[in-house]
Amino acid sequence: MVEARTNPCDARPCGRGRCSVNSTAESVSGYDCNCEVGWRQDVNGSCTVPEVIDVCANVQCVNGRCSVDDTVNAGYTCQCYNTWGVDATGSCTVQDPCSELECGNGRCGIVSEQGDDGLHGCTCYDGWLKDAAGSCTVAELTNPCAEADCGNGKCRVNDTVAAGYTCDCDERWLVDARGSCFIRERIDYCVSAPCMNGTCFSFQNDGGGFLCRCNEGWIRDGQGICSKPLPEKPCETAECGNGECIEEPRAMEGFFCRCSEGWMRDI
Repeated sequence: MVEARTNPCDARPCGRGRCSVNSTAESVSGYDCNCEVGWRQDVNGSCTVPEVIDVCANVQCVNGRCSVDDTVNAGYTCQCYNTWGVDATGSCTVQDPCSELECGNGRCGIVSEQGDDGLHGCTCYDGWLKDAAGSCTVAELTNPCAEADCGNGKCRVNDTVAAGYTCDCDERWLVDARGSCFIRERIDYCVSAPCMNGTCFSFQNDGGGFLCRCNEGWIRDGQGICSKPLPEKPCETAECGNGECIEEPRAMEGFFCRCSEGWMRDI
């Protein structure tokens, strides 16, 4: 009886490959496996091992480098070098608009939510403003008088002093060590000897002024100055109305009126 031969490929031993009979003496299994693209043989010769493919082998990431990335359909992404960005195809062909923009005291970035290249610009740090070219080189001017306390005076901007301002004091007020107007000026109202025939006393309260104490034989006039001679008998011309005239050299008119009961002096 002739023994029937079996085809070793009928058992589909090659997995992800094509089986072909190999009846040579060198073949132990009696078949060979030709693997599909992306697969390679295991130790038994079957196509069961996925072949690792370098997806970056044929990728040209100009201005960047290729990096395997299983999260995208292409299997890779381009990691762009500084000053370059990716285009719609994922290649590094877009020049970074910030690469040639000098921001000075600020940083370059997208200044609009739309993100177009033409909408990149400088965002200035606190205290700085943009110049005509869009760079942050102009120091922001602040008003030093906004928080200045000049007291009894008015603030004036003054760039020649460290504080940036000067207090111009109101009349009769002087600046203190801090430059504010909190010192009351003392005025000698008697310096011009206004009392003529008497002694002058200067005072600062109630707006300031002077008071005259007349010498013997003199009385004060309507301005409070010792300019009128004391009459020999001032009560002869005095009009006390409902009262009695009393001579008093120290009084303004040389007399005063002592009112009768039930009466008082008018102004």
